[in-house]
Amino acid sequence: MSVFEPGTKILRRGKVHKPTEFGQMVKVQEAEGGVVTDIAVVTEHDAKLLVPSVQRHQEVFGRVPNVVATDRGFFSLNNVREVESMGVRCVAGPQARPPLSRMARA
Repeated sequence: MSVFEPGTKILRRGKVHKPTEFGQMVKVQEAEGGVVTDIAVVTEHDAKLLVPSVQRHQEVFGRVPNVVATDRGFFSLNNVREVESMGVRCVAGPQARPPLSRMARA
């Protein structure tokens, strides 16, 4: 993609106003108070990063977080179930249309 930046990739983001971007994806993980606990250039889809991110939090702080908040890309029902089974009490992340069973839990 670039002679000057060989790591550049085509990123299909799905945004109406800007469907294609160029560069690399970076994950920045924060704890309470905005403390950065992990930062990395990633190649996987966001959904594959949630469980390892909670595991990283546990390595740093010795416990899983009480609340996990993410953007839409991290959401999947399997992720919610897995991090809840690890001890996370509340998983907050938007999804296109929450199923009625999930809305009833709130």
